[in-house]
Amino acid sequence: MPSVSKSTSESVIFYRFVEAYRSKTGVSLIRATQREAPDFAAVDEATNLPVRLEVTSVYQDAEEAMYDLWRSEGGEGFYRGDQEKIVEEFNRIIENKSKKSSDYKFSGKLILVIYLGSRVFNQEIDVRYMQPGIHIPKNCFAEIWVLIHSNNGGYDVFQLA
Repeated sequence: MPSVSKSTSESVIFYRFVEAYRSKTGVSLIRATQREAPDFAAVDEATNLPVRLEVTSVYQDAEEAMYDLWRSEGGEGFYRGDQEKIVEEFNRIIENKSKKSSDYKFSGKLILVIYLGSRVFNQEIDVRYMQPGIHIPKNCFAEIWVLIHSNNGGYDVFQLA
């Protein structure tokens, strides 16, 4: 079974987000480049202004992430959902990305994209139900978006903050 690198995983999330974001908002992000600190740079096609994107994933636990990233055999069958775990993971990721991004030097809007990779909690309604427990610390993100699987087999996004 092939393993997926962090760079490849981030690229897949980014390009899925770009398409879903355009469908949801009408905003096209063009001239994308992968980089570090933050992960991607692009340009808003309508305004010609720079947009920077930090990309990450959230799972309820490491085992679920390993299956999703093809780093472990199995993963089929029943998964037990643990809402507290996934809320803790959202909070940990948002806090860590907020701290990390405070040191970024760039101009333009900064967007945090979180791919919801959970096999149990994978719909917008799941996150909306958990949202009161998700803490958004003071940060430099202009927007925080969640990328989810849509009911039609594609991807959708919704704005968390």
